Amino acid sequence: MGSEWESASVVPALGLHGMLVLKHFGLDEKRDRIQFIEPPPQITEALGTGRIDAAVLDPARCTEFLAKGFSVLLDLDSAGIAGIQTALAVDGAYLREHPGVVEKVVTGIVEGIAFSVAPANRRIVEKTLMAHMRISTQEAAGRGYESFLLRVNRKPFASLEALKQGQGVIALHDPNVLKLKMEDMIEERFLRKLDESGALDRIYSTYGVK
Repeated sequence: MGSEWESASVVPALGLHGMLVLKHFGLDEKRDRIQFIEPPPQITEALGTGRIDAAVLDPARCTEFLAKGFSVLLDLDSAGIAGIQTALAVDGAYLREHPGVVEKVVTGIVEGIAFSVAPANRRIVEKTLMAHMRISTQEAAGRGYESFLLRVNRKPFASLEALKQGQGVIALHDPNVLKLKMEDMIEERFLRKLDESGALDRIYSTYGVK
């Protein structure tokens, strides 16, 4: 990417994953004259029309852009860039006052994962991807689904490594974040209860997933 990335490139406000990508390539926002803009409503449209020069995309969208002649500069999984793509966060006071609600939400998320990885539900999941992500081809949706199967965490415990990677990037703009102890920000009791009680395995077995 270093030789291909021209100076004065325009990219959407990258978020955590994007900042980790820049760090991976040794790029500096000021030194390399990388201009950040607010994310366009349709990042893929902006990339396709040349309004922006690069964007972090999901595998399904990458498949569509590869077919149009674009190039993938970096595979985040292969590069070991964890980041925090999706996380369930809750206010401390709400957690103390409504633990039962939080437990049901965590259980629902696990069941959603189980439903999605079940072979019998593949077409339903692909159609959902196409509808909600505006993916135009079945091939791209299939590529996105296959990537999901490879990356999905069937026991979605929080990743301390991902949190620390994110902390390091955020600290570039706000050093005070380094005062936080990432271990204290992880609450595993609900998922651990599902796992240790065998309920988690039973949820997967309900959908025919071993």
